[in-house]
Amino acid sequence: MSSTRDYTRAEISDTTTNVPLLSEDSWEDGPSDPVLLINDTVEDHPSVRFSVSSAGNGSNFNSPCKLSKTTALVGIIAALIVICIVLSALLSRHKQEKVVIPSHQSTVCVTEGCIDAAFHMFHALNRSVKPCDDFYEYACGGWLQNHPIPESKSFWGIYSALQEDNERLLRQLLATPTRSPTMKKAKTFYDSCMNMTSINKMRAKPLLDIIDDLGGWSITSPDWNKTKFEFGKTLKIVQRKYSVSAFFGVDVDADDKNSSKNIIKVDQNGLALSRTYYLSNLTDPKLVAYLKYMTTIGVLLGGEENETRRQMQEVLEFEIKLAKIFVPHENRSQIDEIYNKTNIKNLTELCPQISWLDFFKNHFKDIPDIKNEEEVVVYATRYLAALSPVIKNASDMLLNNYLVWQVVHSFAPLLSEKFRDAHEDLIKVLTGSTRSEDLWKKCMANTDGAIGMALGKLFVDKVFDETSKQQATEMVDAVRSAFKKGLPSLEWMDEKTRKAADDKADAVVDMIGFPDYFKDPQKLEEKYKGLNFNPKNYFQNMRNSDDFHLSKTLHMLRKPVDKHKWYMTPQTVNAYYSPSRNQIVFPAGILQAPYYNRKFPKVVNFGEIGAVVGHELTHAFDNSGRMYDKYGNYGTLWWTQKSVEQYEKRSACMIDQYSQFSYFNKKVKGKVTLGENIADNGGLKSAYNAYKEWEKKEGVEPPLPLLNMTADQTFFTAFAQSWCANIREQVAIVRLDSDSHSPDKFRVLGSLSNSEDFAAAFKCELGSKMNPKKKCHIW
Repeated sequence: MSSTRDYTRAEISDTTTNVPLLSEDSWEDGPSDPVLLINDTVEDHPSVRFSVSSAGNGSNFNSPCKLSKTTALVGIIAALIVICIVLSALLSRHKQEKVVIPSHQSTVCVTEGCIDAAFHMFHALNRSVKPCDDFYEYACGGWLQNHPIPESKSFWGIYSALQEDNERLLRQLLATPTRSPTMKKAKTFYDSCMNMTSINKMRAKPLLDIIDDLGGWSITSPDWNKTKFEFGKTLKIVQRKYSVSAFFGVDVDADDKNSSKNIIKVDQNGLALSRTYYLSNLTDPKLVAYLKYMTTIGVLLGGEENETRRQMQEVLEFEIKLAKIFVPHENRSQIDEIYNKTNIKNLTELCPQISWLDFFKNHFKDIPDIKNEEEVVVYATRYLAALSPVIKNASDMLLNNYLVWQVVHSFAPLLSEKFRDAHEDLIKVLTGSTRSEDLWKKCMANTDGAIGMALGKLFVDKVFDETSKQQATEMVDAVRSAFKKGLPSLEWMDEKTRKAADDKADAVVDMIGFPDYFKDPQKLEEKYKGLNFNPKNYFQNMRNSDDFHLSKTLHMLRKPVDKHKWYMTPQTVNAYYSPSRNQIVFPAGILQAPYYNRKFPKVVNFGEIGAVVGHELTHAFDNSGRMYDKYGNYGTLWWTQKSVEQYEKRSACMIDQYSQFSYFNKKVKGKVTLGENIADNGGLKSAYNAYKEWEKKEGVEPPLPLLNMTADQTFFTAFAQSWCANIREQVAIVRLDSDSHSPDKFRVLGSLSNSEDFAAAFKCELGSKMNPKKKCHIW
């Protein structure tokens, strides 16, 4: 939870109740409700600014087979008659024909899509590993070896390469002429970010002006007068005018218990880095690097080095105090653990050091009738109760230094090269990267945050058509149908709960590709009306974007909930489930190879995007999603007590299973990752069953060349390869402490080791590593 501007910050999703496939990143208008599919290395950019996606150099499945690939293919398979015929078919341009070749009495598929899929799947494999010993290494070992992490990254996965391809395409599209005012705005913003001449010319002045507006800073003004400091006044300016979530974050979105009503939400916030870093010893290299960064920025803004270091040390120690009273991630996985609907009056009693009524009247200054009786949902009651004495015991100078630093660290990476170099030095220590990210990638990420739907329209018009949307919709329908057909086989669930689960599955709304308003160009123009940019003032452009998005969010307070709101831009390689809207969303960005390609055989698409669809659908029934009814209201009792007890028993099995996995000598937190693990397991099962239903109707597909796999083996291999990824130890350890997703390796091993269908496909002996005697099943 945070103010809307923090769209690129890792910490903002520490409380999200929406379910992502990847990470809590790339939100449209800021995060609030969705749960993501993938953790997309937000640790690459612990600062709010210049956060970039996990992109870098590398190939992906979306690339067409070029001459170099064909040559490599011929070299590998020159002795195989099957592939000679495949190559012949390619050269004769009959790519869509299926050539019957005697190979284990099977017909081999040699369409363009089959050959492309087979080529990439083959090269990702490590055939020296037995699939029943370690299927992740078997499926991904070749890919992991051939795709090292780029120097500027802390992480590199198959989906990272796809995200970078999307960004490269957008870079090209932004360079083309346009008549659309909104597209011109996007181009202006991007160009201003790339204009280092203008940025360097301004030097530190934009940030120094803000410091003056805040009443000064003892680091840059030794004569700073503490008698003029007003804590409440400065806090209001920091939060509302500069959109920085000091001490806490404020949002407006649907009430979990009344999904038709927007409500004010308050949560813990106010750390420059992820909480995990602050729990280390002060001599830890990461905190040493952070203090060095703080000092360097202070000196660049005019501070004396020794005095700046002394005061920044105090700010760091103050942030450590805040980190220690933060509610840990493992205690925030369930809404019922954190949801507390109260009002401003009671909030003031909870945390009296903050004048909440005065704060909210200023924050919602354009909305009348903000009174003590205004309802507020607090997600960090324990934190706010502990915050009051922390503020009370701090000196005015320390409070001002903290508040100003919150603004400074947010804006410093927007300044000239010296400020950026200092920031990059910190990033390298925190993430293990050795090179700065390319400027254009940073600018593309921030353009996405500022005016991302404009980029989305460009992207969709280029790569995503109605046929793709229709086929993706059919995939969603097939997986939903398979999930529903599986409900009667769940012996642990009684009939009443089963019927309610069936109803909820029917009620899940799917949004695919892009928002409906893309079909009306005028609506996109209206969306960004009032947002303006200057080609020579990137700093102010970011300020304009911050204020624009925050104002839009706050103005939702008295308006009905937008049930069709997109939290993610279409070009994003991710997906999510929104429990308060009972909604699954699949942006066009992820509906591309390797996750989806309409030319791929169905078995590959079901293994890739089918499992993604199943994952998001199952989130409606995970340990958190199951607490919401089909209308998106939390707490409605549609479960019988008997079914709840059985569900919790099976959940305990999964918690214990994943808690046994070790990664870089640290255990996976089975309780924290439970929701994602349930979604991974259930999603895989539904996707597999959906494919088998399709196979019954359409027949068994011809096998892919090269792989020598059955259809079922191909399905599970495609699923596993969607999670091929390398990660640096520094970031992996932080994720283990804070991420709701298991490491990619265990998303594969955990799900497959629970699957009897997988064990049968690869003939894994009972008791082997990939076919343990004890399995965990829920859906």
